[in-house]
Amino acid sequence: MVLSAGTVDPWSPKVVRSAAGSHFHVPIFTGIDAAELTETARAKGFQVLAADGRGEVQLAELATPAAPTLWLLGHEAHGLTHVERELADQRVAIPLFGAAESLNVATAATVCMYSTAMAQHALSAEAPASDAGESAPTA
Repeated sequence: MVLSAGTVDPWSPKVVRSAAGSHFHVPIFTGIDAAELTETARAKGFQVLAADGRGEVQLAELATPAAPTLWLLGHEAHGLTHVERELADQRVAIPLFGAAESLNVATAATVCMYSTAMAQHALSAEAPASDAGESAPTA
């Protein structure tokens, strides 16, 4: 988990309680410069996607959903800044149905990361097994 400057304190009691113990299993980095992070991620072969309700592409329409991905997620009330949106290769919208105006950031993060994780899993399941040419077992 990477948090840029100005985000919530990840160690505040309310945040720790809501994370249900994840703080003790997931590395947390705070005060990270978003421009530096995106530059480093691209150098390592990551695509940089921004979750944005006004994004130019829908989540299901991503051209390379299985690629290693750095997701940029904005503030709960105001979303990403213009500068942060410009750091992304693409701005991605999650389609909403019904009367909801937007998703909270935790829900948006879950949907975005689950989408790319499932695409990565599907890609690895299609790869031939290293021995005897059999496909990987599935659960």
